[in-house]
Amino acid sequence: MSTISNLGKVQLFTGLNDKQLNLISSYLKEISFEENEFIVQENTEGDTLFILSEGTVRVTKKLVMDFPGFVSEDKNLATLQAENLPCFGENGLVGNGTRNANVQAITKCKMLQLTKQDFDEIAQKDIQTAYTIVKNVALVISERLDKTDKNVVKLATALSLSVGR
Repeated sequence: MSTISNLGKVQLFTGLNDKQLNLISSYLKEISFEENEFIVQENTEGDTLFILSEGTVRVTKKLVMDFPGFVSEDKNLATLQAENLPCFGENGLVGNGTRNANVQAITKCKMLQLTKQDFDEIAQKDIQTAYTIVKNVALVISERLDKTDKNVVKLATALSLSVGR
């Protein structure tokens, strides 16, 4: 998967030239996950970006806090397939590495991983490459924040209607 033309399709690598993609490629490591294996777990620390190169994963999140007598189930947020070259775990590259969701393999999967340490080395070698990746991370986080904001408004509206206000 890590051909330069394929890496250019990864959302976080948008805007990078072949030389920059080659630099990133030299740091990527391929790892495998078995069916039903967790790749990341919500509320754990992590410093690795994952790029799905083969297989399918499920993204889930606990949306209700636990309290005595009530156990909530994880909500399925998304199903990601390798043909789209999705990535996750990007917050671990740039600072806060607390995982915001679970990612679990639905099928046997192959991932490319880039650790924060590797990213920091890339930044030492080519600050423009690192800047472009951080800018793309910011765009992804901004899109997710916008979606979250819209969902909060929907939930607040539903709660308001249910309590009769």
